[in-house]
Amino acid sequence: MASRSTSEIMKQYKSLVRGIELLSDGQAAITQGPDGGQDEDDLSVIYVSISPNDGPYKGGSFVFKLDLSDGYPDVSPPVINCLTKVYHPNIDAIDEYSEGEICLNLLDELWNPDLTLEDYVQGLLFLFYNPNLDDPLNPSFSAGEIEWEEFEENVRKSLMGYEIEGVEYEPLIQDVGEDKSNEGEESEGDDILMTSSETSDQKELVTVVTTDLKSGLAEKSNSRDDATGQREDVPVGVVSAEAPPPPVTVRVLQNGLPLIIIGVGVWAGLSLMRRFAVR
Repeated sequence: MASRSTSEIMKQYKSLVRGIELLSDGQAAITQGPDGGQDEDDLSVIYVSISPNDGPYKGGSFVFKLDLSDGYPDVSPPVINCLTKVYHPNIDAIDEYSEGEICLNLLDELWNPDLTLEDYVQGLLFLFYNPNLDDPLNPSFSAGEIEWEEFEENVRKSLMGYEIEGVEYEPLIQDVGEDKSNEGEESEGDDILMTSSETSDQKELVTVVTTDLKSGLAEKSNSRDDATGQREDVPVGVVSAEAPPPPVTVRVLQNGLPLIIIGVGVWAGLSLMRRFAVR
């Protein structure tokens, strides 16, 4: 008969499999370890990958080993190591002296037997969104000796494979430079849409028309919303995402011909009205 610890680990593992994507907003997953896939008949060790979708570590993916063999969950917390070398104040180095140990309060002063695998996964996510520069574990850091802006820059460099503080890191994201492959084709600014073939006069006309369209759409949006009370006012001159100025309209107006046709039609209509009024 399985022990209480074994059955509880199996229960927690199945719950984690079902809910890890939702509880982490897609930023965590059960993954393979160095020796291959997860053996569900032996849950003494499981592997989890953390892939932040925001913050300084955005774009990176980091694998953690959770060792559940030593008294978990009743006697002690899991032993957690990061298997990916990472520039992080609260994750130790991976070298001959250390094995990627982590500093997480759920593993010491806040530990209690009721914590589950889901709690520890959320704790790992917390590490990447809230690195503690004032209480470092990693020897590359000294408390109070680095500002946040410099830290963020070092994180990005480390993720791209640069050497930081004499430590080499594997590239986890691409060092993407400015893409100029589309230069000279179609470009888009805040108030202007044009191609490289347009003349300066055309560009000025497009700018004016686009700005007028934005103001008109915003004013109509405000009038409509005041009447219905369905959503907040949009400031004049700011275009709602629901109705951006269509580029086709801008390009049709820039040659001036439709404006002439419209003007002639309005003039003719007013003339007829005056003739009937006189009679």
